[in-house]
Amino acid sequence: MEGCKWYFDGEEAQMTNPDFQFIRDMDTFTFEIAEGFLRESCFVTFEATKSLHTQCTITVKEKPIKWEDRLPDLRVREGREIVLPCKLSRPDVSCEWYFNEDPIENNKRTKIAHNFFKHQLTIKNARYDDEGEYECITDNGRKTSSHVKIEPLKVFLLEDFPSEIVINEGEPFCLPVAYRPSDIDVDWKFNGGCLPEDMKESWEMLNLTTGDGKKVEIKSEYAVSDIHAGVYTVDICGKIQKQCEVKIKPPVAEFSMLLPEIQTVQDDCDRIELFCKVNRPNLDVLWHKNGKQINIPSCTFKQGCERRFLIPNPLSEDSGVYTCSTFDSKWPELDQATTECEVSITIFRLHLT
Repeated sequence: MEGCKWYFDGEEAQMTNPDFQFIRDMDTFTFEIAEGFLRESCFVTFEATKSLHTQCTITVKEKPIKWEDRLPDLRVREGREIVLPCKLSRPDVSCEWYFNEDPIENNKRTKIAHNFFKHQLTIKNARYDDEGEYECITDNGRKTSSHVKIEPLKVFLLEDFPSEIVINEGEPFCLPVAYRPSDIDVDWKFNGGCLPEDMKESWEMLNLTTGDGKKVEIKSEYAVSDIHAGVYTVDICGKIQKQCEVKIKPPVAEFSMLLPEIQTVQDDCDRIELFCKVNRPNLDVLWHKNGKQINIPSCTFKQGCERRFLIPNPLSEDSGVYTCSTFDSKWPELDQATTECEVSITIFRLHLT
């Protein structure tokens, strides 16, 4: 039958409308309407010819609200995620979540999600106080509940964690911790705060006869005392806390510029200045004359790597061998370096002619 038409609520139904589908099988005509397009009450007319048509009224009954998938009871190990999914018969229903009859809100550990028919509660890093009764209740009082049991987490170190390590400055620096089970994370702190910015964390899985383990390490390609020396703390899921003091051993104390071997002056000059340089600005020095330490603060000067000793108004008795010894007071076991200068003061004589 050519020229037949369908009408929806008195308006001709168009073939281009994605909510309508027209099907013809021989002498059978079918008109399908998308579920979301239907109203509470509507009528459909089929017009075979101008004089032949039929009509029906469609009354949409509200689908009852019921739980199609209820909350499951769970046993969750401490530290893992608690995931509680459920599903309703309708997508437009709001729900409230409760734990031991107290309302649950979104926060850093808890996430409430709703996607059409599905509702889900997720709790990160399960703790003992998460054990109890969970409920999801619709606006009209439909309820589904779950009992969550938290099982204890047992953590084992697989390698000894050092309490102290000493590293040469400039060398690569690495601090590892190995443990099981492998599905938990660690938290690192440096002197009670964040790790130095250049420190990187990496991990690898360990295959053990007792189950999978995990090795996590923090590392830097270049150890620097001012940046990396201090106390590192590792916290394994709140079960094990270990500390390691990292000491960065500096380079050997050396002179980058030595004293002159010999310095000869006349006693009429106003001063003698002995000058040398060390290889690190934090190094200390001691001055000696003929093997006896000189302790005259007003005559010693320190600026950056420069070290100076001043002899004002020199006299002949100021002649002798002057030695400068450098050392690191924080690392007394490091070898010292010395440089020396023989100072010769000649008497100035004025001859009259």
